[in-house]
Amino acid sequence: FTDVLLFDDFSRFDWLRAQYRLRSKTYAGLIRGAYAAISKDYRCEYVYKNELVNLLLRRYGTRSTVYFSEFRVGSSIADMVMFNGESKVFEIKTEYDSPRRLDKQMGDYKGVFDKCYLVVPESKVGDYLQVVEEETGIIVMVYGSGGMELREWREARQNEAFNSYGQEQLEQVFLDDFADDDYRGGYEDYLSTCADFF
Repeated sequence: FTDVLLFDDFSRFDWLRAQYRLRSKTYAGLIRGAYAAISKDYRCEYVYKNELVNLLLRRYGTRSTVYFSEFRVGSSIADMVMFNGESKVFEIKTEYDSPRRLDKQMGDYKGVFDKCYLVVPESKVGDYLQVVEEETGIIVMVYGSGGMELREWREARQNEAFNSYGQEQLEQVFLDDFADDDYRGGYEDYLSTCADFF
């Protein structure tokens, strides 16, 4: 994409179209076709995240929701976090992942977020049920004729570290930053206040 963005050079797209005999008449169609192919044949985390952001926002968000992808928490990086009066973290595991680091990740998240969710393919639920604590919500990715759907296998429970007092303190410190569109300040204030609170 660098060649296209910086130099208006579409020669690589033209080569792909010729090499793989793709029928798209536009470059946008070529990109959509390529994305459709990897969505169907290579269900990697990139594909999941793109589809899940909209589905998760629709299901768990509100009009005032602020979300971040690749959000660092301790030594872990959460796939997606949401703030909308309560904080939620979503860790996505694909068919290609293992539960190896999950215990450490969830430990980091539970000290910072109200609710923690694990998002897994339907075929992997059994692998993860034994690994995560009962407070962790489990969202299952199910594929039907209409594409991917999310089903809540188990609802997340409020982490004990958070109560109404803790939520009040966090909101007082950092939500005003979000109202002023100062997302970086809100993020920094949030982590700083969590560290002080715990």
